[in-house]
Amino acid sequence: MAKVSVIIPVYNVEKYLRECLDSVVNQTLKDIEIICVDDGSTDDSGAILDEYAAKDSRIKVIHKENGGYGKAMNVGIDSATGEYIGIVEPDDYVELNMFENFYKIVSENNLDFVKGYYYNYSSFPLEKNELVANYDNNICNRKLKPIEYFETFKGGASIWSAIYNREFLIEKDIKFLETPGASFQDTSFWIKVLLSAERGMFVNEAYNHYRIDNENSSVKSNSKIFCICDEMHELDRIYASSKKIVKIINSLKIDKYAWNYNRLTKQGQKQFKDIYLKEIDPIIKLKNYIPIIVPARSIKTFNDVKYQNIKRIFSVQNVGIHKVLCIFGLKFQFKSKKLIERERFNKLEGRVNYLASELKRLKKAVKGKI
Repeated sequence: MAKVSVIIPVYNVEKYLRECLDSVVNQTLKDIEIICVDDGSTDDSGAILDEYAAKDSRIKVIHKENGGYGKAMNVGIDSATGEYIGIVEPDDYVELNMFENFYKIVSENNLDFVKGYYYNYSSFPLEKNELVANYDNNICNRKLKPIEYFETFKGGASIWSAIYNREFLIEKDIKFLETPGASFQDTSFWIKVLLSAERGMFVNEAYNHYRIDNENSSVKSNSKIFCICDEMHELDRIYASSKKIVKIINSLKIDKYAWNYNRLTKQGQKQFKDIYLKEIDPIIKLKNYIPIIVPARSIKTFNDVKYQNIKRIFSVQNVGIHKVLCIFGLKFQFKSKKLIERERFNKLEGRVNYLASELKRLKKAVKGKI
């Protein structure tokens, strides 16, 4: 039995795949199995996987018809035999000591999972790594039960910056949602981990380089408008009987729906708006959520969407020294005393600065003549 099974779900990533595989096969922890699930790639990704497998007996390649990310991940988990399961996205790469360090932590502390920070990585136009510390430092480096610490639910899923006890996943029946053609299927997986784990640990070290300049990434796709809803509805179905967990899920729903709305084009936002308001409005009205989990920006996004029609009917703007009141498309302009005084002060300040600079210039000129 390998210490860690590393699952790599692959679909049309020939451009980045070798860099990813090199970072995994050269891990300092040698006792790993590498399960590559080729989800019906139409480029050279499958051939690259076979090439690496021919050179390294630890690599197992599974070629299958395209069924989506969730299905590919479940196939990988079902095929794994290691004590722990790690995930590496095929357009990312990881530090060479990632799995050795993570395995040491989980085995010494008998953990259900350990999770670290990560880097946002881009290679064009210049190579760039930016640290993402996506949870509070005060919960780091200690064993905890996630559901007792609401801070653990803040931030994104980033399931690939962690490793998981395989027996824990089997016992709790934690799998990916297999919605065909869907995206963001890491969302419900990670939330189920947090809700089910008895012993988890977050560490303030980063090992994964998460690529953000892949134009084919699902995050950049506007065809996946309602996929996040499928993920949250799955959680609604599973945990409907627990009031505490419902409030946690509602909190996450406020945040995830706001994120989804903001990533969409104007046309996508129009399509998403109705379900967004329908599901989130009663949660906020009834205060059936946990404020510490919900970022202020997510509440602001909801209010902006909810009241955007009112803003079109009625708005007040400062334009120069005037206040412009817009009602039903009609604009009324008023002089604002405060703005007039501010304008006068700015002009006076500008004149004073000009005179000061002229005085300096004259002093230099006089000194030069003396």
